[in-house]
Amino acid sequence: MTIVDDLLNILVLDVAFDVLADYKDGHGPPVKQKHGPNYKRLCPFHREKHPSFYIRPKRNRFVCYGCGENGGPLRLASLTLREDAPQYISEKLGKTISQELINEIAMEEDF
Repeated sequence: MTIVDDLLNILVLDVAFDVLADYKDGHGPPVKQKHGPNYKRLCPFHREKHPSFYIRPKRNRFVCYGCGENGGPLRLASLTLREDAPQYISEKLGKTISQELINEIAMEEDF
């Protein structure tokens, strides 16, 4: 299995539980609210009173119906962790990963 395969096999739900549980967005509970097969919470990218941020495990994607932000696990890690994303992904995979590679694969996620 290549590094690219490893990156594409990261699950959005794992990233959401890892990253958003500790994400210092100043609002929103951790990802715990189950909504059918999906999970929802207040969006970490904009202020809102009612949850519009959904994590869809079957599709391996997230989407916010309030601000329109969406993507896969690498995009979620990049948006929330910013410059710490490569370190997080590297620790998750046990391999050194560059930001450039994460960006390249994240663009492939957005089909």
